[in-house]
Amino acid sequence: MSEATSEIVAPPPGGRAGQAYLLFVVSLLLVLSIGSIMQLWSLMVGLVLTEILLILLPAVVYVRLKGLSVADSLGWRTISTGTAVAAFVLGASAWGVAVCLGLLSNWVLGEGPVLTELVPKSWAALPLHLLCVAILPGICEESLFRGAILGTLRRRGTKRAVIYTAILFALYHGNPWIVVSAVFLGLLFGMLAVRTGSSLTAMIAHAANNSMAVVFGFLLQDRPDAEGYWVVGLLAALFVVALPLYLVRSRPSESPLPRLSTVPAGLPRWAGWTVAALTVVLLSVPVTALAFIGTYVMADDKLEPRIHRGDRVVVLRSGLVDLKIAPGDVIVFRRDGKTHIRRVVRTTGDEVWVADDPQETAVARSQIEGKMISRLEKKDAQP
Repeated sequence: MSEATSEIVAPPPGGRAGQAYLLFVVSLLLVLSIGSIMQLWSLMVGLVLTEILLILLPAVVYVRLKGLSVADSLGWRTISTGTAVAAFVLGASAWGVAVCLGLLSNWVLGEGPVLTELVPKSWAALPLHLLCVAILPGICEESLFRGAILGTLRRRGTKRAVIYTAILFALYHGNPWIVVSAVFLGLLFGMLAVRTGSSLTAMIAHAANNSMAVVFGFLLQDRPDAEGYWVVGLLAALFVVALPLYLVRSRPSESPLPRLSTVPAGLPRWAGWTVAALTVVLLSVPVTALAFIGTYVMADDKLEPRIHRGDRVVVLRSGLVDLKIAPGDVIVFRRDGKTHIRRVVRTTGDEVWVADDPQETAVARSQIEGKMISRLEKKDAQP
């Protein structure tokens, strides 16, 4: 063990836990600006680049500026096979609890946006989605949160660090409908990392949790949600049994996670805030880019006449703001377990009427997903 590594394991008093908040803000703003553009350009490629360059890389740069070992500072320590299996079971079963908490949030806040883009449409696409939506986020996000951020916040005490990191983890997702679920999962991942002295357990649990969401989202995408409730209940019950068993049968690691706040960041304070300020400027980029960057309409069902596959569109997230739907807009909504894309004819109160050849059909605003097509550019000259 190097001298620097020994210093962070047995720290002197003092240090700046604020380094963790600065790292959090910088990474978050990078994701909101550059990451959003890359994901509009290509969702899967954008996700991969976001996880590696905007989430993992800032954590790596942070510890390297301290002159520390990346692997040890981020908690990349080997674990036993039994510990890995336990982390997988806890992470997979915790998905059931997270879904229950999400249903509770929907009951309080109303129906939240459905991210159908993250659900594979075929068996051939399933492995790619597992890699991009489950495995890679597990590695990169846990390196940032249970590695760099938790390691820095441990100056305030391990328990507080786990709680604060879980809250930051929830805020990072930017979705009020999953805040409670994300805090719960963040607490679980933090507990696993601290108890084992390795962020690898948190990575496995995180990847397992996301994998359950991807797999069951794929298997149940054309079925009513109620058909999957028995799976959710079974997994939640498994978690309630598995967690106490794990805590009883396992012992805390004798090699705790490092305390990164005791080592200077390698930059003067003004430099860190300058980086944060420059990152804020990047938030203006997506506003301009929305005028030029779009995604492509993809749907398995019949499209409304005069809307063609491959039409260039701009998709606006609208989970927290009024959609302000007007005649002529094209909306995406779910009905009878399927996704539909239709052009709006008129609006009346809580109903939106769409052109559903050969007649008009009313769609409740609650069925409209958290996105809408705000502009449509034809690639051909068809009327």
